[in-house]
Amino acid sequence: MATDKFNRIKLIIATVQEISVNTKAKVPSYALNLNVGRHLLQKHTKPFYKSSAQIVSNYTPESLLNTQLLIVANFPTKQIGKSTSHCLTTAVIDTNAPEETKRDTYFVVHPTGNVENGSLVSITGDSSIYETNERDLSWEEFTQVEIRVVGIHGVNDILEIDGKYVYNLQVESGNGLKSAKLVTCSVIEPTGNVLALVDGDIYHILTVGGSSLLQVEQNVIGHRLA
Repeated sequence: MATDKFNRIKLIIATVQEISVNTKAKVPSYALNLNVGRHLLQKHTKPFYKSSAQIVSNYTPESLLNTQLLIVANFPTKQIGKSTSHCLTTAVIDTNAPEETKRDTYFVVHPTGNVENGSLVSITGDSSIYETNERDLSWEEFTQVEIRVVGIHGVNDILEIDGKYVYNLQVESGNGLKSAKLVTCSVIEPTGNVLALVDGDIYHILTVGGSSLLQVEQNVIGHRLA
């Protein structure tokens, strides 16, 4: 099931502490030093996770410094040339764009509210921190999970079940209106272009910290997380 595969991916929130142009990279990119939360950093050899992100087309270093981004934490550490990558800094992309211009379609994702670094993303409205990094995710597993940008079109109803709030929504998927489910631990007003897990005909809206959504500022409905 899509939900089981999604749960293998440890998507967490991290803050950009330092950023510079990655002069060692063959492809234009930024070198990021990320605060991934005190629990992970206590068990890490450096006071940050390093990552390289090919997002130079749409962002300056100043626009990303001190912002919270979405990362995949549990890939094995990777050596890229002379640089070490401790995680994947994600972006949403237009998978149908020509290769020569595809990087111009890369846009980052932010939580709609400030959350603790290391907070795990879920589809069940949970608020939890990623404390121990098993680094057990393969690239194949990640690419099997389809997460896309949807636009919230309207709320059909809200149910309170076991202390959580379950929203039944209509979302614009880029391929017409679809049904979506959003689970939170508090009442919110869902709006904007946000990330959702595609599970057949149902879309599960991603949350972090129990009440924040994962928003893309640009109107890029249909873009896929990569």
